[in-house]
Amino acid sequence: MKTVHCPVKGDQINGDDCLLICDVADRLIKPEALPEGIKWDEQQCRVCKACKYHADIEE
Repeated sequence: MKTVHCPVKGDQINGDDCLLICDVADRLIKPEALPEGIKWDEQQCRVCKACKYHADIEE
């Protein structure tokens, strides 16, 4: 499975976790759904939205 570097987690993550974090940043899912070890706040939200992988899906 392909992984990418996640600036929010500070580690490699798979596409499923990336999409989950993006959904939290876009306020579609509550932060409680995030994988263990990710501290969520407004700064992390901005970091996620600035990431080149944020919402990197085919429309």
